[in-house]
Amino acid sequence: MKVELHGKVIPRITTLTKPPYLESILRDISLSEVLERLQSLSSEEIIHLVERSNLRGRGGGGFPLHLKWQLALKNRPPRILIANGCEGEKGIYSDFFLLRRSPQRIVLALAASIKTLGVSEVYFALRHEYLSEGDRLKPYFHMVEDLLKVRIHLFFTRGRYVEGEETALISLIDKRVFAGFPLDKPPYPVEKGLFGYPTVVSNVETLAQLSLVLFNGNGYSEMGSQNCNQGTKIITVTTSSGTYVGESPLGVKVKDLLSFLSNDYVGVHIGGLGGIILNRREELEVPYSFESFRNFGTGLGAGLVVLEEPFSPSQYLVSFLDSALTESCGKCVPCRSGLSLLFRRPYLPEYIREEILYLMTKASLCGLGKGASIFLRKFYKDFGGELGSK
Repeated sequence: MKVELHGKVIPRITTLTKPPYLESILRDISLSEVLERLQSLSSEEIIHLVERSNLRGRGGGGFPLHLKWQLALKNRPPRILIANGCEGEKGIYSDFFLLRRSPQRIVLALAASIKTLGVSEVYFALRHEYLSEGDRLKPYFHMVEDLLKVRIHLFFTRGRYVEGEETALISLIDKRVFAGFPLDKPPYPVEKGLFGYPTVVSNVETLAQLSLVLFNGNGYSEMGSQNCNQGTKIITVTTSSGTYVGESPLGVKVKDLLSFLSNDYVGVHIGGLGGIILNRREELEVPYSFESFRNFGTGLGAGLVVLEEPFSPSQYLVSFLDSALTESCGKCVPCRSGLSLLFRRPYLPEYIREEILYLMTKASLCGLGKGASIFLRKFYKDFGGELGSK
């Protein structure tokens, strides 16, 4: 059974709780009690806790949260905080999972961020299908507003892929336009963001990690592996039989994240439009970590699409290009024209194709063009012999 919400189909989600997945983290915390405890911590103490934890953003880039905070604090107030729950990647339900299962975790971290940064306003952005999740947050927002004397706005987006990029989201909120577009950097949002003020944009899952740091203290460093891969990751696994979501420590091998599956598979597509396909045995042995995926040239994806037999590389390539072209905002030429040309002629000679992918990697404004080029380069390398020709 599937429930359709305002145009997006939310599948029936099965929660993964058996190892390596964690059964329950901070589901039953008393938010009012924790908020009172938070008042006893100074901003400097909170920053120190975050720095010691090595917490890195879960939005894709993996930028250390304490460094983003420190850069914002170098700029004079007023400052603005944006919580990014747009979740524009197809088939990813990490934010939905957290908002439905543990909204207290998100609100606790939101309050800590507000106190640390001394922000005057907060914008909590959700994709428009998550209206009920927004309603569930409102009572918690009122508690934080009363405690910290701040205004929290709920902002709903169309849910397009590009709106997950921080400057595109800022332009969407700022201009109240139909669609947001990525902005040139510098200046960076922490210097000049929403309404021209220093702005910190934090992914919803990053906030969930922050709550673990605040609640568990030194115990956070024991989650996951070492080498700046502490903490957990919310992972969506999509198969022909259903959609599964669970929370796993970082550093677990990719194949172990799929150990609950009973059927064989060809490979796994990790990270969606900005990701890659792992299809070799040794690739499935790599740990799910920032460093492992950096070696592939990509970021830490949130979704695993299991590729099962019968698998047609040609059909998958056309489907990927169609999705990427549909999600492209069209602002920058390398992404817009590159994807359009490859969609119309996916079997171009290699030297022409490589020139297109090079320009997409180097000159695209946001992660869509860059990420798609990395996916395509590896895809053509791994499956080129199985693709048709024109």
